[in-house]
Amino acid sequence: MSMASFCSSLPAGTYGFKDGRGTRNMVHMPYIARQTAKPPAQASRLIRWNKYHCAAVPTNSSLSPSPTPLDVEIELDLEPFLIKYKSQRIERLGRFGDRTDYVEASLDPATEVTSRDAITDTGVPVRIYLPKVDDSPPNSLRVVVYFHGGAFIVEDSASPPYHNYLNKLASKANILIVSVNYRLAPEFPLPAAYNDCMAALKWVNSHSNKKGQDDWINKHGNLKHLFLSGDSAGGNITHNIAIREDAPDNIEGIALVHPYFFGKEPVPSELQDRTNLLLHRKLWSFIAPGSEGLDDPCVNPFTPGAPSLEKLKCKRAVVFLAGEDFHAERGMLYSEKLKNEFKGEVIQLGKHDGVGHVYHLSVDATVEEESEKGWKITSELLNFYLDNNVVPEDSVIESLKVMTAKAIKNMKEIEKGMSNKMMDQLVAFYKGEQVPP
Repeated sequence: MSMASFCSSLPAGTYGFKDGRGTRNMVHMPYIARQTAKPPAQASRLIRWNKYHCAAVPTNSSLSPSPTPLDVEIELDLEPFLIKYKSQRIERLGRFGDRTDYVEASLDPATEVTSRDAITDTGVPVRIYLPKVDDSPPNSLRVVVYFHGGAFIVEDSASPPYHNYLNKLASKANILIVSVNYRLAPEFPLPAAYNDCMAALKWVNSHSNKKGQDDWINKHGNLKHLFLSGDSAGGNITHNIAIREDAPDNIEGIALVHPYFFGKEPVPSELQDRTNLLLHRKLWSFIAPGSEGLDDPCVNPFTPGAPSLEKLKCKRAVVFLAGEDFHAERGMLYSEKLKNEFKGEVIQLGKHDGVGHVYHLSVDATVEEESEKGWKITSELLNFYLDNNVVPEDSVIESLKVMTAKAIKNMKEIEKGMSNKMMDQLVAFYKGEQVPP
């Protein structure tokens, strides 16, 4: 299936999985289980399939076969996320490789939100977030289907940034959230992620008769108020799912946070960041090798022949933009296109100035943690710019550390303020209230 055909008109029921969700790509690890049969309605522990294509062990495992010459020659370097070697081996780096920091679904004491994992009838893992519902009447919670970001190549429903953020969002907005754990490229190139997310959305909607697989959604979810939302790649997914002809008719609204769009011809702001420009030119062919390139409608909704936004199957739409984000200008263009073509209500918001891409996910990190990261980058730059034999005096190093910490502290204060603002705007949007500017 070409990407163009996915982004145009595909009949319902054609969302298949070439591997049949069989055992060919199964990986057994203590906290990962890919399920091929319909699971119990209640999942008592974390259940996720392994997204990373390999025979029996992770691709960067010490148990992998001895490297060949092609195994050390790099084809594409996407640090700090992953490296692709000419042998086609994929090595995920840091926490994206060892996955030791993934969070189990549980009760979050700070927000009193309970989460649990489930697998849909088509085998897509999801994580469900239920806020405290002591005295809530039945079916009173609006439902948000959430698509995480990560450039289609990293992150997970159980990643700490997303788990923590969705706990807070579920609590503050008093909504039920279903976070979709879609398959990742390059092992599963697009449209695999779109297929998974559409399948998960249809599974959520199957609870409309209160006889669905998950009793939380049956009992508490109000599917007359169904929303789609996501950040970065998840914002892209939100657009591409909502514009499908076979998307459900009961989507009340879509919220795109720092959406990932791109195109063959750069917009002016992209020309000012050559590093990111070159990276994104490589990235799309990496995650969607079967597409029509950077003017594929899935990544470039402005290209000739792309579906009009009047086809979005929802009543309301909002786009969140970060002023320092590489993707901000295209996000603004999308917002303008919404205003001109979309037949529903468009919530017009300006940029959140002084903050970067998906800043809201790191707002909980301490100043000390961020300062340590900032100093690491500074020290690496020093090693690059200075002769390795020249060691700065201790007083100079200490001064640089203080400056780094101060800059990080100022940035964290800006991020926290903007994150709270965005949270308030999202809450108002989900509740159908006036969205504050």
